[in-house]
Amino acid sequence: MKQVHLAKNIYALSSGVGKAGVAVVRLSGPDVPEIMAKINQPKLKPRQAKLAKIIDPKSHEVVDQCLLIYFPAPNSFTGEHVVEFHSHGSKAVVEHLFTILKDTGFCRMAEAGEFSRRAFDNQKLDLTQVEAIAAILDSETIAQKRQALRQLGGSAAHAFAEIRKDLLTSISLLEATIDFSEEDIPDDLIDKIYIKVAEVKAYIAVQLLNFGRSAKLNDGFNVAIIGAPNVGKSSLLNLLVQSDVAIVSDQAGTTRDIIKARLDIDGYLINLIDSAGIRKTENLIEAEGVRRAESLIKQADLTLALFEDEASFKALEILNIQDSILIRNKSDLGRENNFEAKYDLSISVKTKLNVDLVLGQISKYLNTYFDDVENDIVTRERHKNLLSAAQENITLFLENRQLPEEISAEYLRLAILQIGKITGHVDVEEILGEIFSGFCIGK
Repeated sequence: MKQVHLAKNIYALSSGVGKAGVAVVRLSGPDVPEIMAKINQPKLKPRQAKLAKIIDPKSHEVVDQCLLIYFPAPNSFTGEHVVEFHSHGSKAVVEHLFTILKDTGFCRMAEAGEFSRRAFDNQKLDLTQVEAIAAILDSETIAQKRQALRQLGGSAAHAFAEIRKDLLTSISLLEATIDFSEEDIPDDLIDKIYIKVAEVKAYIAVQLLNFGRSAKLNDGFNVAIIGAPNVGKSSLLNLLVQSDVAIVSDQAGTTRDIIKARLDIDGYLINLIDSAGIRKTENLIEAEGVRRAESLIKQADLTLALFEDEASFKALEILNIQDSILIRNKSDLGRENNFEAKYDLSISVKTKLNVDLVLGQISKYLNTYFDDVENDIVTRERHKNLLSAAQENITLFLENRQLPEEISAEYLRLAILQIGKITGHVDVEEILGEIFSGFCIGK
């Protein structure tokens, strides 16, 4: 009876679904050479493209003319034997290719993230690099892509490895003082251990603090437009995103809810938010909009504060606005500034005068805010939670120096375990399913 190896070899479409010039189908597993022989493509040369007609062994019909590239184990993405089929990007071609691969009896369709899972299992990638692949696929802006590529290149993995190495060195020295307490151990060894661990704690604290910056790189930097009614907030929003996403009217109180639009400035994802005009009102719905606007100011990373005259300027003065660009709108009306108001820009949304300078000011702020973001290693909530837990145990170690070394060393062991879970250098089966389930089938 013929043995069927359904669980060992997998295939899937690794390029985009739908009509395209080229489709890439990836095949991976220990029996790939045998599978290729079954479809009359034996003895492929490693890492050399071969133009070949793929023939259906059953019907003898031509499936397609493909480029075949063979990557023998362990020098492949998954660490297994891999063949890539570069065929025409037709649904009919891909489905026929899937059929003949399945009919060999040696392989099955891959599950979501299974190629990357095998790469992890075969130590071709660590967990931070696996997450980086998902981040690259999800990236919408250049900045997001750059961050993901840095992580895929191993920048985060190296940093976490250094933290773990320093803690391992510290605990090994601490245990040496326990095991060899009667030997000639330097008097200052314990002091050096605590100094090194304190340095690790300080580095972790900086990285946890910077997590907010990395999160904004992925989720978007919040820019709120605030001001009194009818100062041109919605018009400015529409102009910046070049779309009529907000209702524009001369009637006060038109915007009663929060309106959001996404914008890419210098490769950074921006959540541009329009809010209700800030003023006292007896209309309950509008009053709720004003309350939300005031709450939004507290959550915004940057505020575009608009005014046009003394009354609308005073509406801004009563608010606690941090990190703002103060903008005077309706400069085309030729009004004189008869009150003391120092502002950053004078624009006219109606004539589009100096509106480009608003984007320039935002860009300048973004480049300052995200300066050195390439040194951030905590890019996911999972990283933050594990690193925070490690920091807590490190703190307990430093604050309980009076405890016997046998007990205090346990705090370092827990910290090392939590750092290891970030990269996958421990048994992390419970978190793998969650990570890989978010991938597309061909990854």
